[in-house]
This record gives sequence, C-alpha cells and structure tokens, in this order.
Amino acid sequence: MPLPAAHGLIGAMVLSVIRKDLELRRDWPAILIGAAIGILPDLDLILVWGLGYPMKLHGSFTHSIVFAIAFGSALSILLKESSIRGVLAYIGALLSHGLMDVATKKEFGGAQLLWPFTDQKYRMGLFSNYEFYPNPPTQSYIEILKQGFVLSLYEIAIFLPLLILILVLKTRPWKRRNAAAADEGLTNK
Repeated sequence: MPLPAAHGLIGAMVLSVIRKDLELRRDWPAILIGAAIGILPDLDLILVWGLGYPMKLHGSFTHSIVFAIAFGSALSILLKESSIRGVLAYIGALLSHGLMDVATKKEFGGAQLLWPFTDQKYRMGLFSNYEFYPNPPTQSYIEILKQGFVLSLYEIAIFLPLLILILVLKTRPWKRRNAAAADEGLTNK
C-alpha cells in the first residue's frame, strides 16, 4: 500500500508529464498541488480513524474516476487553468492515487474506481512488496509512525529520483543554457 510519500511524488510526476511547456520557476506551485492532490483521496481515513467509520469506507468514492474528474475539474476552474491539457494534468494527478492503490493491493482493500456505478473494489497486487495497515486500537501511535516513516523513506528513495528525472527531461535546462549562450554570442558581435 503506497503511503503519502509515494502518492504525492507520483501525483507530482503525473502532473509534470502531462503539463505542457513545464518551467520549474513558473510551475512549481502546480507541481506542489499535483503532489497534494495525489495524497488527497486518503483523507477518507479521517472518517475511519477519526470518526469511527468502518475501514471498508477507505478506498471508496475519493479513489474513483468520477471523483478525480469532478475534483480535478473544479480545482482547475479555481486555479483558472485554461487549457484542456492543464485540466487533464490535475485530473491525472488525482486519479494516480486510485490507480496506484489498485496496482499495489492484493489481499484486501483496493479502490472503487468505478464508483458510483459499482461498489466493487479493484485490486491487482502487482507491487505488493510491503504491508502497512495500521490499527490504532491495537498499535501505539509511536509504533505506527515509526513503521510509516521507514516505509516512507523507501518510497522517497524510489520515486524522488524519478520525479527529478522527469523534471530535468521536461524542462531541459541544457537547452536554455545553449539558447542563452547563443543569444550572448549574438549580442557581443
């Protein structure tokens, strides 16, 4: 099960890949928003852990395609995103969460990708290499936090280099340097 580190980094990656003409200086807020909305669907855990709703609620409507389209579109309007590609970047960052949960959960859980049309939770377990299913009634919060921290470090070690690679390839800083050098050469003549 991916933790917030992986969901956030993957949300930022998806947004960065889809967004056209990415410039780090201009688009860093959008990249951060991509990371935040990559994590957003797990806010349903507040209902489970904080308000006592059953655990089966986790992975429901907030992990669906409909939710990703609705929330991503509303966020795009709020942020005054004018291009279809920009809107799709926010939807994609949000949708990445449910898709990652489907890909990584094998035994139980999963995501209701097709909510409200079905309550079926989909899961494939392609990358089910670790388990992190905290149980606050039986585990201390320190134990949960310690385990989550260690697993988050693994996720950061895997996904942060991929995000950096995407940002470098999308922004191509060497092309800007070459263009600046060419401009400099023209102005010095």
